[in-house]
Amino acid sequence: RILQKNKRYYYKANHFVSVSSMAYRMKRNGAGLASICILATMVLVMLASTTCLYIGGEDSLNRRYPRDINLTFRFSGLEGLDSAACENMRAICAQQAAEYGVEPEHALDYRYVTVNGMLRDGVVECDVSRVQLNPVDPYHDVRTLYFICLEDYNRANGDSETLAPGECLIYGERTTYTEDTFAVRGGPGFRVKRHLESMNTIGESASLLMASLYIVVPDFKPSLTSLATLADYNGDTMPRFRWEYGYDLPLPADTQIRLAGELEERQARKRAGCAWTARAKRRIVTTSSPPTAACSCWGSCLASCSSSRRC
Repeated sequence: RILQKNKRYYYKANHFVSVSSMAYRMKRNGAGLASICILATMVLVMLASTTCLYIGGEDSLNRRYPRDINLTFRFSGLEGLDSAACENMRAICAQQAAEYGVEPEHALDYRYVTVNGMLRDGVVECDVSRVQLNPVDPYHDVRTLYFICLEDYNRANGDSETLAPGECLIYGERTTYTEDTFAVRGGPGFRVKRHLESMNTIGESASLLMASLYIVVPDFKPSLTSLATLADYNGDTMPRFRWEYGYDLPLPADTQIRLAGELEERQARKRAGCAWTARAKRRIVTTSSPPTAACSCWGSCLASCSSSRRC
């Protein structure tokens, strides 16, 4: 176009035909070139999206189920966390692995008490009827609290931390906590000894939309005895008493699936007085290629229901 505007150059026999022909061809081919660019861009977007979804799915699976075999036990109170049921289940898992000629590895063993609440200025209010919610983002300050005893934290993270009565360690998942004190209204209060930068977390918290806070306390009793008063609130904030036990096995994926099923059946025959859920990390394996997809499969056997769900 610039050459066409230059009359001294354009209106010459040897320039006129070539410049006008080039402008005509570019105008005719412009739509085709634009379509090619758009299609090429969509191909790149599709490849990038597919790759991210595949990698992200595997990462999500590993975070939700950090070990090959993952067990979650539910108890009705603090007494259940100190019962012999935990030791009995550890023995069952070790015996089951020994039948396959292996031993459990990288055990993740957490007893914990969890509760939901609104965090405001270092104080958690578990009764939402007493809190004025943010109209723009009602769940901005909602936190899921995981109270873990110091013994389990040191064992799972290879640490040798010590705590005095009234002290705690705090770690935030998808959030940060910078206050020097921490308390639950109507429940326990602590002085924060150290803010943890990392720790082995519970798989359940990775699947929650809300941010989580891990509070490591010296012991469940008497540190969390006052937490039982929260049972007067609604069921969403009532404390829940759990035991998370997971471990890896140096076995092929199909053998791990079979072992998890046998473990489920064995525990169904020998109830430990608590409801439980067993989750096994499983992969879809074809005979002609390596693993091509991943999914999470879980079987459940609740105290009130004898049915099971399989993938």
